[in-house]
Amino acid sequence: AAIAAGFEAIEVDVRASADGVPFVLHDPTLDRTTNSSGRLRGITADRASLARLADGSQLPRLEEVLDLARRRVRLCLDTKDAGLGSTLKRALGGREGDVEVWSSHPPLVAALSEAGIRTALISNGLLPRGVGEFLWRARATGANAVSFYPADIESHVAAACRDQEIVAVAAL
Repeated sequence: AAIAAGFEAIEVDVRASADGVPFVLHDPTLDRTTNSSGRLRGITADRASLARLADGSQLPRLEEVLDLARRRVRLCLDTKDAGLGSTLKRALGGREGDVEVWSSHPPLVAALSEAGIRTALISNGLLPRGVGEFLWRARATGANAVSFYPADIESHVAAACRDQEIVAVAAL
């Protein structure tokens, strides 16, 4: 629906099954959004494929969503699992122009940035050490952008991002 409506980008959350297969799922568990229960990280991909969403469809694998979006819309992959670096590198091969990976895990952002994938480092909320320290960390990872929570959105934060030539995204 977002593609048909003409949106330029779609943000989806990515989590992995116990055997490392990436799925598109917001919550760490299947309980709220499917007819199954338990943590996705605790079950195999085959078992996760048995879970059904409210409309009866299967829990989508990342590969399926990448195929659907290819050359039609930019996907912003909010990656919840720090250990998905090598899995994402394989899945995103040849699709780097269609995808950005967003994560609050600096090593994951650094690994994917080094692979030529556009990345954004997500803040974990209020910045006790200040925006400068966070921007330094983002720059060190090779991030192309940073994402802030609403509580962090102030004019000096946006100005600091502009000064460092880092794209700032507000997660509302």
